[in-house]
Amino acid sequence: MKNEKKKSIIKGGATLWARQTIESEIFINKPDKWFKIWFYLVNRASHKDTKRYKRGEAFLQQDWICEATSSTKDQVKKCIGWLRDSGMISTKRSTRGTWLKVCKYSHFQRLDNYYYNVEAPDKARGKHVRSTTEAPRYNKNVKNDKNDNNKIYMAYKEKINSLSRLTDEAKKKIQVRLKTYSEEDLLKAIDNFSKNNWWMEHNSKRGVAWFFHTDDRIDQFINLEVDKKNNFLYK
Repeated sequence: MKNEKKKSIIKGGATLWARQTIESEIFINKPDKWFKIWFYLVNRASHKDTKRYKRGEAFLQQDWICEATSSTKDQVKKCIGWLRDSGMISTKRSTRGTWLKVCKYSHFQRLDNYYYNVEAPDKARGKHVRSTTEAPRYNKNVKNDKNDNNKIYMAYKEKINSLSRLTDEAKKKIQVRLKTYSEEDLLKAIDNFSKNNWWMEHNSKRGVAWFFHTDDRIDQFINLEVDKKNNFLYK
């Protein structure tokens, strides 16, 4: 029995991938090879703090990535650049390669974050070996969509454009964004946008669906900073 149990364990550990991945920008709108590169980078990141790496970090060379993903140097360069600009990774060059950090690694690799009002099993939390086939227990459309939409919409209507309507497309966009960002994040994006004269003058009439169109757009609004003159600057 002990031998059978040992054989059932998959060596090398596991990496968690959120189901919302198939709705992400890199999966839908970018070259197929880019997602393969992204998959490789996440899987190469250290799953725990060590003497050499912190959790979510890795040291890589361009040739290693090319060989592992059958990509060209140009494909790797463009993909890395986009991932960095999108806030998905940060990089630091060295003489022998590149130090890379996967942003939000701990958030997406913590099994508890995929459950809603249900504790993740201790074994799965410790070793990431639990199967993800128990989909009904995961946090998927459990929140009250209508309440989420209304609260966010009312904030948008109050601060950006009182004439905007909550269309079906706008509802869908808000729900998709809530898979990546918290309600607080979206409210912050609305608040930042409303305090920016340039954005309000040129884009306040584009509508709710436009505002929540992509994760990248929300990330941009969340990271708007105000200076002493009350002008907002993008980081």
